[in-house]
Amino acid sequence: MKIEKLHIYGFGKFQDKIIDFQIPIHFIQGENEAGKSTIRAFIQAILFGFPSKRENALRYEPKTGNHYGGHITIRLENGKKATVERQSGKKAAGDVTVYTEEGERFGEEWLKAALGNMDRGIFQGIFCFGLDGLSEIQNLKGEELNKYIYEAGMTGTKHIAQMEKKLDEEVSNLFKPKGQKPIINKDIKTLHDKRLHLREWEKQFEQYDRLIEERENVIHQLEEYKRKKKEINHVTERLNRKKYLLQLLNENKDTEKNLESLHSFKDIPLEIEEKWGEYKQKYDEAVKWWENAKITKKEMESENQGAALMWPVLHHLERFSALKERIPVYSKYVEDHNRISYRIDQKQDMLKEMKERLGDLYHEDLHASVTTIHAQEELQTIIDKSKEVKERLRLLEQQYQQQDEKATLIKKDFNQTNEKQRSKEERKYSEDVVVQFEEKSSMSPLSKKPVMMLQISIVIFFTLGIWEGITGHWLIGCVMVGAGVAAGILWYMLHQQSNKHSANSLYWKHKSLVEEDLRLDALVREYEWQLGRENNAKQSLENALEQEQGKWLTLQTELKEWCKTYQFPTIPSVQSAETYFQTVKEWKGIVHDINRLEIENQDILEKMEEIQVETSWLAEQADVSFRAVEETFVVMQHIFEKEEQLYREYKEEEKHWSTVVHQVNLYETLRMEAVDMINQLYRSVGVDDKDSFFRVLEQKKKYVEWKNKQEWVHNQLMAQLFEGESVEAWMNEIKNDSYTPEEELTLKAEELAELDEKEQELNRKLAELNQQRKQIEDGGTYGEELQDFEENKVVFQEHTHKWLVRKAAKMILRQAKSVYEKERQPEVVQTASSYFSYMTQQSYTRLFAPVGEEKFIVEDNRGQWFEPVELSRGTAEQLYLSLRLALAENYNHSQTLPLIMDDPFVNFDRERQQLAFELLLQASSHRQILYFTCDTLPKTVQDYGRIYQLV
Repeated sequence: MKIEKLHIYGFGKFQDKIIDFQIPIHFIQGENEAGKSTIRAFIQAILFGFPSKRENALRYEPKTGNHYGGHITIRLENGKKATVERQSGKKAAGDVTVYTEEGERFGEEWLKAALGNMDRGIFQGIFCFGLDGLSEIQNLKGEELNKYIYEAGMTGTKHIAQMEKKLDEEVSNLFKPKGQKPIINKDIKTLHDKRLHLREWEKQFEQYDRLIEERENVIHQLEEYKRKKKEINHVTERLNRKKYLLQLLNENKDTEKNLESLHSFKDIPLEIEEKWGEYKQKYDEAVKWWENAKITKKEMESENQGAALMWPVLHHLERFSALKERIPVYSKYVEDHNRISYRIDQKQDMLKEMKERLGDLYHEDLHASVTTIHAQEELQTIIDKSKEVKERLRLLEQQYQQQDEKATLIKKDFNQTNEKQRSKEERKYSEDVVVQFEEKSSMSPLSKKPVMMLQISIVIFFTLGIWEGITGHWLIGCVMVGAGVAAGILWYMLHQQSNKHSANSLYWKHKSLVEEDLRLDALVREYEWQLGRENNAKQSLENALEQEQGKWLTLQTELKEWCKTYQFPTIPSVQSAETYFQTVKEWKGIVHDINRLEIENQDILEKMEEIQVETSWLAEQADVSFRAVEETFVVMQHIFEKEEQLYREYKEEEKHWSTVVHQVNLYETLRMEAVDMINQLYRSVGVDDKDSFFRVLEQKKKYVEWKNKQEWVHNQLMAQLFEGESVEAWMNEIKNDSYTPEEELTLKAEELAELDEKEQELNRKLAELNQQRKQIEDGGTYGEELQDFEENKVVFQEHTHKWLVRKAAKMILRQAKSVYEKERQPEVVQTASSYFSYMTQQSYTRLFAPVGEEKFIVEDNRGQWFEPVELSRGTAEQLYLSLRLALAENYNHSQTLPLIMDDPFVNFDRERQQLAFELLLQASSHRQILYFTCDTLPKTVQDYGRIYQLV
């Protein structure tokens, strides 16, 4: 799989950034903060998703409002292209869409399948590495460095070592065979102590059971006393009811006796008191208003009535009101008249200006010219055609001039070439010399075939001689080299002889002259052909010019016909036709506007004259001299408003007098009606005066009070009765009792006090038993202790299960490492060994990992063994790089994923850095390489791939 292009919509500092990766090895160069780490993070984010906010990784969200995300274009191993797009969405990892060349769309599942379900950790550990791994090497020492490089050879990261260390710590924290602080050891001790405490509890069970039995007996006696007290309370409650019922019956007898004495007032209604109050209030109000009305009447009779009014003015109030509403309109008419007159003057000035612009083309009959849309469209068609013809004429004339110049130049070159040609006699002599020399050369014994055989012999003899020398056969090697030297000398002699035969200067002189003659002949023929072609093109342009000039004359005729059809004066040229048409159309529009404004102005003047006539007539009626409409109206308004106010006061006074007379008569009538109604109320209760009336009402109120008390007593009696009881039954029971309810209540109170004393004694005994039981249960009950023991046992089982899981995981991890060391590691180590040997120029020849020791050993060219910690820092980094490259090469995957490296050669010396780059060049034959650096690349490396400069 190769990354061909990436497009960053918004990621970190980049916005709408596009980078192409079309070649196998690509160098991305830039200063610090230029965005190298951002591009690496972008590639990982598109392939594996944006980091969630809980992960310890930068999300590179853009600071501006651009879309968060982008897409990369990849080329799969089968040659198909796909575009992977990821943008921010509902999920933290973003929404991914894959577009194929066939137009299909897929989602996250397709991408996972293409990546072989690889996660971000594996990708970073194997295919994406750089300075972070090198910085780890610089900070580690001793066994930690050996461990780190060993882990890099397994997965490319230190995650397995961290995982194994964490499992060891968790297993040790949970349990140690002879430990005290681990969690499971503490749980075992706690369970043992709880078990001993439970056994002590079991010894006290017999005494505890006796106390419990005695306590139950006391509780039973207390419940019996409570039952008896409940019965006494029930009897006491019934006696209290009997006592209350007896009281209610006695009250009922007194009530019936009083109601009998007031029976004569039973049918008198109490509402008559309220009616008497209403009638009395009406009487008092009527007297008060009747007296006030009489006083007002006398005052009005003493005042002067009426006033002198201008009746002619009052008769025309309605016409004045109508005029008053039209005065603002009159002012508006005056403004409109002035505005329209000003616009008419402006339009007249515009007509004069347009007449001057038209000049000789102005005609008095311009108003008859037709300026419809149809006429304009026909004229525009003629104008457009004329523009096209004019432009074609200009282009044809320009082309004709260029063609003429071109033909002239070709004619000039043709003449010059003819002048350069030699005479026929000179050409014949040169041809004879060349033919004679070539015939002699073909008869020479020198042949190319022996020369080629000698060259092959030289290569074979020298190769065999070197090989024999390397394998230790020095004598045979020297013989072969000598034979090669002899063959070389023979080849050199033949080559010199060949040069002597071909060094004839006369031959070469005439040979060049013949070739020059042939070249000039070909050039003359070429010029003749070009000259004929250009003359034909020139003639075609002349014909085209004549056709376009004919079309131009036809358009002039069509323009004249158009002017005649639509009653326009003859237009001198097509170029001015459009401007003239628009000017005439504008002139007609202005004339139309003037006519419309004059009609509108005349209508306004008529309306103004109507208002003036009305104002003049009303002024005459009000005896006001007429001047301007507004001034006359102001004077009239004062007179009309004054007369209208006087007339309104006159009518109001007249209306008030009638109202007062009516009120005097009305209040007198109301007063007499109130007196009659009060006398009727007195007669209804059989009395003649006010005092007797209220004494009767007082007796009626007493009757009502005793009647209400009788109802209350009856309701109380009914409320005291239970279902199935009756008042008669209670009365019979009370008659037959030997004791009064009060005496029976006293006896029951004495029985209740005796039971309370016995109950207190039993409660004291129960308290003593509870105290003894509490002494046994100090520290909690047996059930609580047992529950606590079971809970601790559950916690112990959980911790044990957790310890077993960690122990099993630790064993599985070790088994997986063992399988890897036996099956996969040899391939990785073998590949890494060749890389390491190449980068160190065979200073170190072999790399191997002793089984079970979890470390690497390197062997130098003298057979000495070294651990990574014993190597120099730069050599250790080269070993780390070799393992990472080997791990990538031996990773089984359907796609060959690209290698993304961030300046991993920064600490290499120049020679080993060059070798490392050559190693990358070899890997780029089947794998894409993206190399990020902030340094200037060596000149020998710059030709390996393409350099993209980040700014």
